[in-house]
Amino acid sequence: MKKILLLAVLVCLSSAANARVMSGRELKEWVPKYESVHGHPPGVEAGLLMGYVLGILDTGVATGVICPPPSRFRQTTDVVVKYLQAHPDQLDQPAHDVALAALMSAYPCGKP
Repeated sequence: MKKILLLAVLVCLSSAANARVMSGRELKEWVPKYESVHGHPPGVEAGLLMGYVLGILDTGVATGVICPPPSRFRQTTDVVVKYLQAHPDQLDQPAHDVALAALMSAYPCGKP
């Protein structure tokens, strides 16, 4: 039993060691496909971008660092797209940091 537990821990640790964080530059690579789908079903890259932004948005709202008004999800993704385009100096940062900065800038929470 101890050997199985040790093996499971080693597998988890080796997977975490090989994990890599996506950069803002990689996130921006999905933007052209996202921008080309206005009025059409999204392709894979557009769906990935929208899903990524939704994950950051949900996390930011749950932790109280983002307070967006009720809006359509596409508008929220547009905020991140515009931020990526306006801040090329941040594209080498982790994508989650860049997306979170975009959403926090657009949807700051007021002080209680």
